[in-house]
Amino acid sequence: MKNTKSLIIGLICSVLIATTAFAATIPNESRFFPDREGVPYVQGEQGFPFPTFNNFINNPNIASGGREGDEREFLVGKHCIGGVSGCPGGLYYNTLTQPLQEGDVVRFELYFHNNAEDPYDGGSLGSPNAEDVRIGVQFDDIVDPVYDDMLRPRGFIYADNNQYLVDPDDKNSVSVDQNTGEISSNHELFRDENTNSVIRYALDDMQTFIAEYGMVLEPVEGSTWLTMLLDDDNDIFYDGPVTGPMNLQFETVSPDSVTISVTPGIDSNKIFIDFNELPGCFRYSGAVYFDAIVTKPPVEEPICEELLVDHQDPILNNTYSRFNSIAYNTDNENFESDIRYWVDEGFGTVSLTPPTDVP
Repeated sequence: MKNTKSLIIGLICSVLIATTAFAATIPNESRFFPDREGVPYVQGEQGFPFPTFNNFINNPNIASGGREGDEREFLVGKHCIGGVSGCPGGLYYNTLTQPLQEGDVVRFELYFHNNAEDPYDGGSLGSPNAEDVRIGVQFDDIVDPVYDDMLRPRGFIYADNNQYLVDPDDKNSVSVDQNTGEISSNHELFRDENTNSVIRYALDDMQTFIAEYGMVLEPVEGSTWLTMLLDDDNDIFYDGPVTGPMNLQFETVSPDSVTISVTPGIDSNKIFIDFNELPGCFRYSGAVYFDAIVTKPPVEEPICEELLVDHQDPILNNTYSRFNSIAYNTDNENFESDIRYWVDEGFGTVSLTPPTDVP
């Protein structure tokens, strides 16, 4: 079992069961998207009638540290010096101040909560489930634009029918398709400024510093860990690794149980976990954990250091052409090759093709 986690404390949508703090962060240095208005959690008040993730700003399960209950700031991490064996206990943070060294590991925690109403609690009100949910961390294009010794990993929460009201006070007056969860009224939603499509995801980043320029974070396969409450008596958890597809069975009122499929995933620039669906309510909130290792890719030396061009013929637009040339490599040796150029409206590129007998 990982010794760096904190347990989810279950909440029925309308009734608070416990208020033990979930892992949190100090200081508050995350940047979330969409830049939406936070929603106060009020005990006894119904959830949203449609799927929408991480809007509450006073969630008692994440009340300590820099989060201060704000679900929009869902990504935090801790610095494991020298690898996973160096992971400290205690809280997770929005900012890791000690510079990361090659071989160190960052352990990420993402808190997720579909703020919709529970459709399985036996009440008359409920919301459609969030469908095809993906939660994870991205590692591409994370160098801070101002500070090149800072990396800003991005957490994401996506669902096919996730959506965000510009004015959350409209939640009780919207018209919702109970089959899809889509808002069918004309209430204003957050939309992509270029495509006008509904924004289906939430983002949140955090700050890490690197000891040397060029260091990167690479996701660690097999590191996915999940914590979720499985019953409304607040005493049964799934708290363990997710190494392949698996099913989680939740005790409910009507029907007696609900089964959710969970699958981990990874590629070169992100690590994630997929849920086939997630109902609304604190009952189905949780945390997922991932590891990323600090590496420093080797710097490739340029194969060509100097290029001398002797071109007597006219330069033609939109045409590949060859010219007489001499190219020297970094050892000051003549690199015999086929050099070509492409020009378009006065601007172009030069490409060098090594001989076929060069290994």
